[in-house]
Amino acid sequence: MAVKVQALFCDDVRRDENGPFILIGVHPGSILVEPAPAKKSLDNWIQISGLNAGKYSLRLRVVLDEESDTRVLANQMTEINPKENSSVILAPTGLAVSTASGGMLRLLMTVDDGEEEEIARVAVRVKPKKAVKKKSRKDADN
Repeated sequence: MAVKVQALFCDDVRRDENGPFILIGVHPGSILVEPAPAKKSLDNWIQISGLNAGKYSLRLRVVLDEESDTRVLANQMTEINPKENSSVILAPTGLAVSTASGGMLRLLMTVDDGEEEEIARVAVRVKPKKAVKKKSRKDADN
């Protein structure tokens, strides 16, 4: 069976006490953020299926490809132990994204010593700064 991965960037991932995950603010293609130094907090939801039963080491990395630089925002190792014919759900939280120019936010995964694969991406766009409106002489007199 081939390994299948589904992954999303979200504003928040919660888990109901009965087990289901609640995804809030799913970003399917792009995300709009305030300019740096403001930070946008994001979570990921990751479903991995098709692994044989056993123990695996996973490395999850989040990188932000900006115009002139690539920054690693997260680099996390974890172990999973899927049962036969089951899916593994991961929900890493608290990713802080800050950029002045925008770019491409990518979630990368490596299983054991395999090749690193991109499992999710979202374009990051920066909100334009609000122009400060000059007061007219009439407004100043009031």
